[in-house]
Amino acid sequence: MTEIIVKTLNPVTNAKITVSLAQEPSTPAHNETTIVYKYLKIEKENLKDSDISEVTVIFTVENSWLLANNVDLVVLKRLESGDWKDLPTKKIDTSKPAFVKWDIQIRTGYEAKSPGLSVFAIVGYQKLTATKTPENILVTLVLVIAFMVAATALFIKHHHKL
Repeated sequence: MTEIIVKTLNPVTNAKITVSLAQEPSTPAHNETTIVYKYLKIEKENLKDSDISEVTVIFTVENSWLLANNVDLVVLKRLESGDWKDLPTKKIDTSKPAFVKWDIQIRTGYEAKSPGLSVFAIVGYQKLTATKTPENILVTLVLVIAFMVAATALFIKHHHKL
């Protein structure tokens, strides 16, 4: 987590935001095509939910983790009433001057918008890879045999004409 920007509807005083790593909640944020990078808990003091209009969360993910886990999309998820909600998340444009403070060869920066604060998960969606199932292999084998039979028949037919 590199930056949190909280926009409020009303003036607030003595507001305090605390970010900490969180344990995996009873409802995990991952499934068969996603993997969790980190869980974060963002807590507030002297700030009511009704005062918050929007929260911008800026964070980084290590490129080595992205590569090792075959991740092609990163999304910040927010735990709301026991359910995980995907937040609008975008990769930070590396041409922005503020991005220079991160080493872009080690980490990739992201920015997400949230309606409030709670427990979050930085989640990577893994690239789908084509797997060869026994059915796919059988179909391919049948097609190869059919092609070979047809090619042999054409060769014999052509050879008999000579």
